[in-house]
Amino acid sequence: MISFEVDVALLLFAAFLIGGAAAYGLRLRMERRRLERLAHAALFTIDLTERPRPAPRVAPAPEPVAAPPEPPPAPELPLDLPPTPTVVRRRAPKEAERRPEGTPGTPPPRLDAPEGAPDDLRRIKGIGPQNARRLNELGIYHLRQIAAWTPDEVRWVGAALAFPGRIEREGWVAQAQALVAEDQGTAE
Repeated sequence: MISFEVDVALLLFAAFLIGGAAAYGLRLRMERRRLERLAHAALFTIDLTERPRPAPRVAPAPEPVAAPPEPPPAPELPLDLPPTPTVVRRRAPKEAERRPEGTPGTPPPRLDAPEGAPDDLRRIKGIGPQNARRLNELGIYHLRQIAAWTPDEVRWVGAALAFPGRIEREGWVAQAQALVAEDQGTAE
């Protein structure tokens, strides 16, 4: 009886192997046919016919233009004229000082350099490293400068920093006044 069960098991195993090999062969054959169809379609979709190239366009020759007449000689000026005034050139404003036409408000007083050590403007909520750098470029280095801003100056700084209304919403001036008062209280 055992030999019958072994024979059946061997036959089932052989059938399994033959079926697996047949399925693998069919799968390879189907894949090959799919690739052949793709290659055939790609070959016949490429237009290999030669088309005549259009002739290069040549611009027409420009018509000759008559030379403009020479200007008349400048009249001679009398020698007793006052000397020409010298032109005083103002320095070009820094990028941060430039503002487009129609920017509201007036610029606040600025410093060329901080008086002593500059304050950490990032102590004000809403001023990060980039805004602190941009305020420094505008000549704002100290909390007391921000604490002294008028509403007109706040509008100008908001427009110069490209976020109008934010300074009022976040209360930079009130925060700066509180921080200045706190710093003066600890200094005494």
